[in-house]
Amino acid sequence: MKITVSTWLVAAIAGIVGLWLLWAIFSVQIAHWFLGTIFVPTQAGPWGDSFGAFNAFFSALGFAAVACTLFLQMKVTDRQERDQHRQAFESSFFQLLTLFREVRGEVLFGYSKAYRDAKPGVTPIVQRGRVALRAAMAEVYWWIAEAEKEHRPLSKADLGSVYRLRIHRRYENSLSPYFRLVYTILDRIRTDKQLPQEEKIRFANILRSQLTTRELEIIALNALIDEAKDMKSLVEEYRLLKYLPNNPMRARLVRLYAPTTFTGRESS
Repeated sequence: MKITVSTWLVAAIAGIVGLWLLWAIFSVQIAHWFLGTIFVPTQAGPWGDSFGAFNAFFSALGFAAVACTLFLQMKVTDRQERDQHRQAFESSFFQLLTLFREVRGEVLFGYSKAYRDAKPGVTPIVQRGRVALRAAMAEVYWWIAEAEKEHRPLSKADLGSVYRLRIHRRYENSLSPYFRLVYTILDRIRTDKQLPQEEKIRFANILRSQLTTRELEIIALNALIDEAKDMKSLVEEYRLLKYLPNNPMRARLVRLYAPTTFTGRESS
């Protein structure tokens, strides 16, 4: 059985109290035992006074015990506060995650006329949810390939400009709430002052696990435009592109994001 600091403290206090009781009950006998044949009852007082330093030691020990108790109580209180904060953060996080799924389900996207003309047979119907995000990436892939025919490879500004013009501006009202929620979740994780770093990484990984490859790609493209504020730094810090497959989009993004964005923590 593991013996804790508090167990030792209780044992020490019990020992001190026991010694004090023994002294209170058997002090005369103890004095007689020590003084032997020269014991005179009137000498018991002076003999007891000779233990002043001993008494001071036990007083200091008692004070130390009280201080140690207060310290342990503070540690317990601090741990309880951290646990309560973590529970509150976790509850808020999963509420936001539920809201994120709902907002994602309402995302809309329809192919542009230019894309439909270039790709006969694609549906003219406006798509919804994950299907809409997948359709948006299909179209932006095509526009990026067209832009690269004239200027290859595309810079961060060029890639962001293609995405903004061909996708974001056309369906900004539908896409913006989706990206704002991703940003809000990650920013809350980053700015929390009590969560340890390993917990922050865990929560960010939970969010990443909810995102498809096409979602990761469109989030990465959106983070390149000015409207996304510091979303790019969040994508990099929490390594959202770690599981992005080796495809043409990853090859483009590798040039624009920090190398650690695509690696696991164990590789850093």
